[in-house]
Amino acid sequence: MNTHQQTFETRLANSHAAVLVVAREFQRAGYLTKVTKPAPVPAGMDPRKYWDPGDLHIALPGGPSKWLRVEVKHRPHLDFQGPDDFPPGWDGLFIYAKRTYDRMLEKPRWVVIVNQSMTLCAAIDGRSAEKWEVRETDDRGYPDRYVQERYWMPFSVFKWLPLGQRRS
Repeated sequence: MNTHQQTFETRLANSHAAVLVVAREFQRAGYLTKVTKPAPVPAGMDPRKYWDPGDLHIALPGGPSKWLRVEVKHRPHLDFQGPDDFPPGWDGLFIYAKRTYDRMLEKPRWVVIVNQSMTLCAAIDGRSAEKWEVRETDDRGYPDRYVQERYWMPFSVFKWLPLGQRRS
């Protein structure tokens, strides 16, 4: 296994707690939820031929029979508390690696970006994807500073939601 794949699989395993926190929030809002077990690329399989089943699927009870895909992105190095709590120069968030998103057979209805402490998230509706901007960046989470195109949007289009707090 190469270093890039190892980094990806470590991130995948570490993000599962955030998936569970987001699933609980959808449950509190009245949705049915199905959490997918983290699924790295099977040994010996070409990663370019592997299709990730998604992190979570939601449906309203008695509503449409279609389950909607939700992707959860935990950001363990960003403990933001809202759109005004980012380093200078930040004016938006990266949503998804373009190549990965474009290859998906089932696009997510929601992409949810969770802060380090899992107390707040920034959610974006997947139906807005045609408006997402493409930016080329290096991903500092990988040892070789992996350069790729990623989808990005300004803070103003995200829904900012608290996590893990009881609401009356």
